[in-house]
Amino acid sequence: MTTNKKKTLSIHSDEFKAYGKVISTINVEPLLKYLKDEITLPHDRIEYVRSDERLSHCAAVSEIQRQIYGDMPVQAGYVCGVNTTQDGFEYHQGSEVIIAASDFFLFLGKREFMQGDTFNGELAQPFFVPAKSAIELYSTTLHYCPISINTQPFSAAIILLDGTNEYIPDENKPAMLSKRNTWFIAHESFTEHPCPFLKGPHLCVNDIIHV
Repeated sequence: MTTNKKKTLSIHSDEFKAYGKVISTINVEPLLKYLKDEITLPHDRIEYVRSDERLSHCAAVSEIQRQIYGDMPVQAGYVCGVNTTQDGFEYHQGSEVIIAASDFFLFLGKREFMQGDTFNGELAQPFFVPAKSAIELYSTTLHYCPISINTQPFSAAIILLDGTNEYIPDENKPAMLSKRNTWFIAHESFTEHPCPFLKGPHLCVNDIIHV
């Protein structure tokens, strides 16, 4: 836990503009319906699917591909489950679009505040992401898995440049490059991890004040 609890910030606040923006011009209802009807939410773990073919065929994904990624190839997957702690941060080259099928929290940081390969978790800010929201996180934003509210399962679609998070061989790759187009730092307590560069206390849901 951090030494100082932090109040959640709104994705509609001025503070969020440094991390990303809200997408309000694209109809995501059919995509959300697919997540609700077809995806079983685990209650004891986190499940991440990098690319889901049926999700990729949703009209919202094509529109996001045009509006956000300039028609570059993208992948559409999802993440769901229960998560109460954050023991790392990642970033990508290219934005990440998150479409929330449930309420959840996100701890966000800024790459500009990294000292070399290290980041102080005390600098991260918690944001409340309400269900049915669509947000773009800039490539300069440190982020990771959503945080559950009241230990309830969360669910979200994740859109990234195609190939992101694919496996890459370990030989001759930078230590922070955990998967294709994904740079990751783990908390310093994970000494066996190749990049235990997240400093400070563990971030967890108990650090968040949400009114």
